[in-house]
This record gives sequence, C-alpha cells and structure tokens, in this order.
Amino acid sequence: MNWAFFARQSQKYEVQCFFLLDDFFRLICVGPKGTRSMLKSGYTIKNYQVIEAIAGTSMGLVYRVQNGADGRTHALRTLGSGFAIDAETRSRYKKSQTAQMKLNHPNIIGVKELVEDEDVIAVVTDLAHGSSLAEIFGHRAGKQYSLRECLDIVGPLVDALAYAHQKGVVHRGLQPDRILLDKKSKTQSAMTPRIIDFDVPGILCHGTDVQRSPANFGAAPYMSPEIAKGELEVDARADVFAIGMLCWRMLSGRLPVNPMDLVSVMRVYSGEVKLPSLSESRPSLPAAFRALVDRCLSIDPEGRPADASSVRDELASVVPGYLAADVEIEQVDLDKLDLEIEVIEELEV
Repeated sequence: MNWAFFARQSQKYEVQCFFLLDDFFRLICVGPKGTRSMLKSGYTIKNYQVIEAIAGTSMGLVYRVQNGADGRTHALRTLGSGFAIDAETRSRYKKSQTAQMKLNHPNIIGVKELVEDEDVIAVVTDLAHGSSLAEIFGHRAGKQYSLRECLDIVGPLVDALAYAHQKGVVHRGLQPDRILLDKKSKTQSAMTPRIIDFDVPGILCHGTDVQRSPANFGAAPYMSPEIAKGELEVDARADVFAIGMLCWRMLSGRLPVNPMDLVSVMRVYSGEVKLPSLSESRPSLPAAFRALVDRCLSIDPEGRPADASSVRDELASVVPGYLAADVEIEQVDLDKLDLEIEVIEELEV
C-alpha cells in the first residue's frame, strides 16, 4: 500500500471537513425564530459592541467585540449556526457555560461572562491570536510529528483536561478545530495550545443522531465510541479517547480511519474491525508510550486510563518532562493551504 498517498488522502478529507464546516458557519446563523444573518458591525449586546466576524466553529460564530466600559477587545462566541436555539437548548448551554466559568487554566479559553438578548445567546472569552490545530494539520498534511513535537502540543492539553476533570467538567468533543494555538501577542511566534468549546455533543446533539450532526461533521474519529453510539452521559474517559486519537494522528501523519466514511468508523466502534496499533506506523517510539496510546484508544472505556490525570501521570513516567508551556510552530497561510489542496486534487485526476 502507498502509505504516503493514503496519508494525503486521509488528511485532505479531514481538512476539507473542517474548512467546509468553517465556511458553512460563516454564511449561516440560525436564531430562536429561524434563519437570521450574521451579527452586523455595531450590534451591541450588554456592554459589548460587535466589530467583525472572525471565525466559525461547531458551536456557532465568533466575533471580535469591544467592551464599551473599558475599551478592551474580546471574543464573542455565539450559540447557533444551523441549530434551532429552543428553550431546552438554551438551558443546556447556560448550564454548560456556567460550569466552564469555574475553569481557570492557561491552556483553556476561559468563559468570562454569559450574555444574551432576545435573539442571541453567547459567551465572552479571551481573544486568541493564532491558528486552530485543524489549520496546522492542513498546512502540514501527511507530516509525521516527532514525539517531542507531539507532546509539546498534547502535553499541555492533557494537563488542562486533568484540571477540568478534577473540577467535574468533561469536554466530550475534543478535536483539532477546538484546539487553538494561541500567540501571546501578534508579534510572537511561540504559541500556547488552548482548548475551546466544551460539551458540544451535550448542548447541540441532545436527542439527535450524534454521529451525523453538523456539530460533529468530520469529527467522527476523535469522538469516543460511547458518544458516537448516542451515550451522552459519559465520563472523563471520553476525553482520554480523543487524546489518544490526537497522538495517533500527529505521530502517524494520518488518521487510522477515514473521517468521511462513517460506515468504516462505526465498524471500528462496534468492534467489528480493530483499530490499528500505533506500533504499525511508528514502531521506533518507546514501547510504553505506544502501549499508552493504544489503551487510550480502547473501544471499551474500561480499557482506558480513568481520566486525564492518569494519562498525565503515565506520560510523566514514560517521557519525563513532557509538559511544555509554548510551542514553536509556523503560522498557517490559508491561501497556500487552499493551493496545496487544489494541487493534490489535480494530481489525483
């Protein structure tokens, strides 16, 4: 098998999923009364005035806003892009965001305030400068990261999730487009991995087909099997599965399953097809580390470490000093990324 071609194919599909999702949420924002346009520049909610829309996420749209009280800029992350925001959804959202307000960790985009009016419900967060991990993957399609590079990103995320788990908060939807590599300033190259958008399946997919929901379009391989099967009352081991998948993706340069082929994904999740071991693609990595990643990806939650704290402890014994505060990684040129995808498609034709 031509593994280089397979890696390009797998990664191209993953990138297309995330960027189609981003484009979709830039175009549409659905409010409680039906379809509505994006918030216009100058729209004010509480003390925050919209400057511009800057991103689309699985939860909704992200705007740059200015606080009229002190002049500082923040991010306004709205709920609602392709989802009907009924009273039940609003209630779940408020409960989830209130729980996140107690999280104060350098590798988590913290929720500062919950704001709402008749049409909009949103949270105010820090304004991040940088790229999502999905964008980085697209820029480095097929790249096999070194163990050091992998743990420079995954290590701080594990620490952040361990902190959240100790507070009783489970992410349940960790995937590359919900991980930001945030620069402390626009002039710095060092980036800090930070997690956003906790509990997307619980908020937006409650009572629906979780696997096929637009909220998780392209995210199937990172979603734990129990969530994919519709079990929304899950514990920290769901996040452990996502950690294992991130490690597998970074170290192998591809995903072990095609994110566009939900049938194949569900065959793996049902146990009909075994998920390949990390040893098949990176046999030179430390055996204890490869075994840890494989256990994180156990289809049965009972076979995984109990939580992110357990993963952190094992990593510390397998790879001493694995945690890193900042990551040196190049900024993504989205124009170049689009060109690279086009070139790959032309080569396939």
